[in-house]
Amino acid sequence: MPYRPLALLAVTALAGSLAVGLAAPASAAELPTPAPASTGGLPTPAGPTTGRTPADTAVDLTVVLRPTDRAALRQLPTATAGAGVDDRGDAVDAVAPAEQHGTLVRTALAAAGFTVTDLDTWELEATGTAAQAEALFGVQLLGSGDGMHPTNDPVLPASFGDTVTTVLGLDTRPAAAHAAVPGGYAPADLARAYAASGDANAGAGTTVATVQFSGWDRNDLVAEAAAVGRPVPAIDQIAVDGADVHRFDGSGGETEVALDQQALLATAPAARQRVYVAPNSFQGIYDSYSRIADDVQQAGITAVSVSWGSCESLTSAGARAAFDDALDRIVAAGATVFVASGDDGADCPTGPRTSVRSVTYPASSPAVVAVGGTSLTTSASGTRETAWGNAYGASGGGTSTAYARPAWQTGPGTSGTKRLVPDIASTADPTKGLGISLGTAHGFVSGGGTSLASPVVAGQLAATLSARGCTQGIGDLHQTFYANPGAFRDVTSGSSGKYVAARGHDRATGLGTPNWAALARVLPTGSCAAAGSGGSGATPAVPAGSAAAAGATATGITGSAVAVPSGTSIRSPHGLYWLDLQTDGRLVEWGGSGVLWSTPTRSPGATLTVGTDGTLVIRSTSGAPVWTAGTPTDGAAPTLQVTDLGVVQLVRGSTVLWQQAPAARDRLVPGGSLVPGQEIRDTAGRQQFLLRVDGQLRIVLNGRTVFAVSGGRNASLRVQADGNVVLYDATGGAKWSTRTNRYGGKGMQLQMRTNGDLVLMQGTTMRWHSGTTG
Repeated sequence: MPYRPLALLAVTALAGSLAVGLAAPASAAELPTPAPASTGGLPTPAGPTTGRTPADTAVDLTVVLRPTDRAALRQLPTATAGAGVDDRGDAVDAVAPAEQHGTLVRTALAAAGFTVTDLDTWELEATGTAAQAEALFGVQLLGSGDGMHPTNDPVLPASFGDTVTTVLGLDTRPAAAHAAVPGGYAPADLARAYAASGDANAGAGTTVATVQFSGWDRNDLVAEAAAVGRPVPAIDQIAVDGADVHRFDGSGGETEVALDQQALLATAPAARQRVYVAPNSFQGIYDSYSRIADDVQQAGITAVSVSWGSCESLTSAGARAAFDDALDRIVAAGATVFVASGDDGADCPTGPRTSVRSVTYPASSPAVVAVGGTSLTTSASGTRETAWGNAYGASGGGTSTAYARPAWQTGPGTSGTKRLVPDIASTADPTKGLGISLGTAHGFVSGGGTSLASPVVAGQLAATLSARGCTQGIGDLHQTFYANPGAFRDVTSGSSGKYVAARGHDRATGLGTPNWAALARVLPTGSCAAAGSGGSGATPAVPAGSAAAAGATATGITGSAVAVPSGTSIRSPHGLYWLDLQTDGRLVEWGGSGVLWSTPTRSPGATLTVGTDGTLVIRSTSGAPVWTAGTPTDGAAPTLQVTDLGVVQLVRGSTVLWQQAPAARDRLVPGGSLVPGQEIRDTAGRQQFLLRVDGQLRIVLNGRTVFAVSGGRNASLRVQADGNVVLYDATGGAKWSTRTNRYGGKGMQLQMRTNGDLVLMQGTTMRWHSGTTG
């Protein structure tokens, strides 16, 4: 069943003033018209979905173990409200699956021919064949690749006993579809509308995680940061189950990621962003939630935003039980989970033109704060909101059929015996949304949907806690929200279709939209202060084992004895080059042409130590070194950094202790881009092809400008999939191009030569060149 992102994008772009181009080569004629942004949809499996799955097809399973007391686990988010860090951890451990249950299941899997690759407290990972899976779980498998699926629900074998919640991995079809929408509010508008901090340091010391099922282009966030005048935040990228954090899902999912991360930049600009990217399947969904649950305390995750959802009525009880277990663990560990309630009112789409009457999941889970949508009008004279419902969509909401109404869901407007959705709301109308940068749309568009509302609320919570000196999460907030309706703007006009906004709680906007100045006075922050975060003005505690504890900032890692965890990224100052300690154990530099350099290490979960003695060591999870660099020397702690020329360096002051230059200077390939402030150079590092911060594209040879054309402020250069290189203005208008789309993009590379000629090569054939020398 579809498990879909809820972001919305319209094809209209944001207007802005543009400068006139200074010059362009003759080949810039016949500029292309940018294609409208895709509205997405459920990705089509690349593999066949019919025909018997070959018996020897490899099958990777996640077997989710049953907690010792599920009822107690369901109560943990509420029961741990106000608890300290240690107490939260103890509470989760008390309901964890018994150790002998994992051993029992491992034995049963081995007897059935499977190889158990990982046994964790809450789940087992195992590999086997399709034939073995069919025999053990009583299913028939059809299709292959990402089209494989069972013809019936799996039957848990008697050999498991009563120890397993569900098994995931038999259905590998994409479980997430995409939709997306446009507006143009700036960060200051959102801060004013919701009485939240608009300071550039808002969110400092906190970490906000998002769950994603598509890779994305980090240059979208770099371009947004330049446009709003804020630094690019520190970002950790966590690949779950081998997902590629750079590969788009083919269905517009990169829009979802860009919207979420830019919404966090707008609301908590100094917060560390932690992006979990998983395969688009129920197995990937569970594994991402479980990974976050394991990471909350170590990484210091304050809030989690989820903008993907499925129809509650079409999500199996077994899958929901497994997901709820993981979500309860996240909240009990101290993070607040916000989930978009959907963009289709009381309905949930099941296809391009079909839907069912259903709330979305996991928005309906009592563990999460379900976030609906409003249409926001804000100006210097005031703010007004109505329930969102127009041609672009409507705030998702309704009554759950799977969950009882929790004890905390009380007050005017709440009635009946079932969980009501949403809990709260925030801006979602795409015609009045947040202006975001989106490379696939060739410029700036307006983001909307409840996919905007959820990260906006998550970021504003992080900013509010940070202002209190609190960097540890505070977990469940339902009781606080429902006990303080006066801390919300009660939205009493507008409709989401079936449901009309009214006084008190309603199924279009919940309690209303947050007033963070009022909520700051009632948030239960005592637990994080007791854990060492301190009150206002105190120095926040840094979670042990986090990237920050290891000395990692957005642009460097300072040497210490603390190991840098996998997933940590640093960037060059202008943001074109990134150095990632990937979850597969490799230290990888990324640029405009993809991977520029990588260590020959494949050790999942490995850590990096930037030693105070001037050495680098990657260690496996057992602690064994698998890669080393540098020579031990005395002196102050060095810093690992990446220069704007793409050189990875370990420096002590101005002294380079070790460095790794790319084999060749970077070049741009289809999908590559330059945003304001970025450049590529020749192999000698002297000749420049750059996009200035004012949007002027230049070729500079030995310090002398020989070519210039202007795209205006917030312009971007894109190497398209069709082989054309285009300079776009901020609204997606093409200002200059190489006019090479007729050749196709396969094998294309744009590079600067040492003689000053900028060339576009396709294999060994030159398709275009600037003709400049110097």
